[in-house]
Amino acid sequence: MVLARATPDDKLLLTAGLQAAGKKTAVIGDGNNDIKSFGASHVSFCMGSGTAIAKQECDIVLTDDDFFDCMNAVMFGRNIYTNIKRFLMFQITCNFSVLITVFIGYLYLTESPISSTQLLWINLIIDTFAALSLATMNPMTSVLDEPAITEGHTILKKVVWRQIYGITLWNVIVMMVIIFGGKAMFNLEYTNADQTTQRVDGQLTPAAIAKNTHLTIIFNVFVQLTWFNQWNCRVVGPKEFNVFKNFFNSWMFLFVMVGIAVMQWFSCNWLYWLFETENLNVQQYFRCVAWGLTVIPAAMLIKLTPERWVEKMPVGIDENKSMGKDSILMKGYDVANNARKTSVKKTEV
Repeated sequence: MVLARATPDDKLLLTAGLQAAGKKTAVIGDGNNDIKSFGASHVSFCMGSGTAIAKQECDIVLTDDDFFDCMNAVMFGRNIYTNIKRFLMFQITCNFSVLITVFIGYLYLTESPISSTQLLWINLIIDTFAALSLATMNPMTSVLDEPAITEGHTILKKVVWRQIYGITLWNVIVMMVIIFGGKAMFNLEYTNADQTTQRVDGQLTPAAIAKNTHLTIIFNVFVQLTWFNQWNCRVVGPKEFNVFKNFFNSWMFLFVMVGIAVMQWFSCNWLYWLFETENLNVQQYFRCVAWGLTVIPAAMLIKLTPERWVEKMPVGIDENKSMGKDSILMKGYDVANNARKTSVKKTEV
């Protein structure tokens, strides 16, 4: 729609009419005559060459007067929302997985399958490195095809919870296979009574070494599952399957992923004293990598499940309730928004 030779009232009427029809409105202008529309719209853009008052009252200032920068603003704005979704999906999945793995592993092995130092490394991956890699990703053009974020919209939709629950279940299944069947799969002979502190002439017994090796394999497989799931979280669309698309989209993501992979290799082959691990040979190490890789096809299969199944899934977090009108954050937002509207009215007078 093109509206030429419009008065300020014409622009305001068009904005209000579109909103009454349930549309989201964005107004672009450069002068004081656009201020009325700025105040009525959901988001307002002002050209860099616009008046000082118009710049003050708008939401976004386009510094180079390029209309197409509005699309870039939308793309980067939606990307912030998508990056939050990526990070939350990754973090919640990993936390659920590690809690269940440690609990069940403790019951079977009579000790935690992942040591405190190893848990610190896993938490560093989940909380710090994931934030650096996933929350700083550059926007992909596919975000422009997504629907606009409206009032009452939740970050973690049920299709996202489907991925969280599904990947958590797969991680737990893989870890249970490694915990319960790892001795047979990797030809390790020991009993749960064999403690890693058992030594003969200052040297660990073969049974103690075998047990240490099993625990190291458990730790390595979990980190590999986490590493490959980080690739899964690059794409959060319910029908997005190519986790490697736009491979060089974010150098920070690639740098973090390489750093984690290198550090994990050192943890299982060099830094025994720090990570409380046993040496894994090349075959053992890459068998762990192969188990971790299974999380990528598992995520693809989960996305193929009917979305109607998601509606039956329990979700314990109600974002709309937590961000309701009575929350402190929303009260602060309302105060700031009301002050802005008052300023607009004073300008009109």
